[in-house]
Amino acid sequence: MFNNFYNFKTNPFSETPNTSYFFKSKDHTLALRTLANMIDIGQGLSVLTGEVGTGKTLLCRVFLKICNANFNTGLILHPKLKSMDLLRVINDELGVPKDNKNRSYFHQKKQLSKHLQQLARQGQRSLLIIDEAQHMTEEGLESLSLLNNLEYESKKILHIILAGQPELQKIISSPGLEQLRHRIANRVNIESMASDEVSDYIHHRLFVSGGSSYIRFDSAAVELISKQSSNIPRLINIICQHAIEIGEHTQTRVINESIVKIALKKHPLLTAERPSHWMTKVLPL
Repeated sequence: MFNNFYNFKTNPFSETPNTSYFFKSKDHTLALRTLANMIDIGQGLSVLTGEVGTGKTLLCRVFLKICNANFNTGLILHPKLKSMDLLRVINDELGVPKDNKNRSYFHQKKQLSKHLQQLARQGQRSLLIIDEAQHMTEEGLESLSLLNNLEYESKKILHIILAGQPELQKIISSPGLEQLRHRIANRVNIESMASDEVSDYIHHRLFVSGGSSYIRFDSAAVELISKQSSNIPRLINIICQHAIEIGEHTQTRVINESIVKIALKKHPLLTAERPSHWMTKVLPL
């Protein structure tokens, strides 16, 4: 196994979001600061967008980890729900005590408000992140406008972050979501990394995995990876994953341009002309 050959404790280029591997690119650092500022000044609703593979989900998990000590937090990953079902999921995520006797929307919202106010009296606010929010129904999105009104002593007690692909911005712009738009305090968009960050990104993941003394990517390899991945983290991971598998097979400590070229052939579409939103079809990860 390449984990043994390169002394990896964990796979450095796994597609599973792992906060230990979070790399503080310029865009990700700015996004974290903006979201943190939102909470500090008491704003209730923010939107975080980015193309597929730019690291939105990992950034959300990192932000939750940062906030966990002082906040009651919740994360929703599959939000394509009607308002009633969405509210039930929100209540579950935020720890609202279950009450099966009354299942009306009004009662569920009242229970959420009561729970959050009780936490607020104890000095604890709540943070809810909804990932893949571009899949939400218009009804579900509109219901968030009402939840954004929850306050205690004139302060927001529920902070909501909607994270999704760029199409989320278009969805929010629809005529039926005017109330929601008016409540959005911040809109943050994550771009791909800068070309000069790719080398540091790869080395960072190798270091965290424990293998940085046993393997390196030379400058020509990094340049090719940068070009073919468009500096998108998920694509960098995919190319590097194939490259280290080839490196293990050939017992190579230095990943060079030739190895990367072979790795690229494992995903031929990585080297082809890519249409808009191609990743959702090519790499449904």
